[in-house]
Amino acid sequence: MYLLLHSGVISGVLVVIGSDLNGRPLSDSEKELITSITSAGGFIGAIIAGFLADRLGRRSTIWFSSVLFTIGAIIQATSYSIAQMTIGRFLIVSRP
Repeated sequence: MYLLLHSGVISGVLVVIGSDLNGRPLSDSEKELITSITSAGGFIGAIIAGFLADRLGRRSTIWFSSVLFTIGAIIQATSYSIAQMTIGRFLIVSRP
């Protein structure tokens, strides 16, 4: 559910982002990358979530997840390139 929310929100952002990233309009493949990286991050996060919860405990895993989310949000908010936006999008959902 959370992953679908991020995919839906970015579709609205891509309409108004214009040439803010890299100083030029985004190509279709760049829009696809920014949108679909959330699926890859969610996949990786789902794989490591159980291992982290067993090793660190639920409370520490949730805290670690919140830190990753915050870092990803800051990277997205301050991004000026497609690479930064992609990394921020990956981090925001790759949290366990």
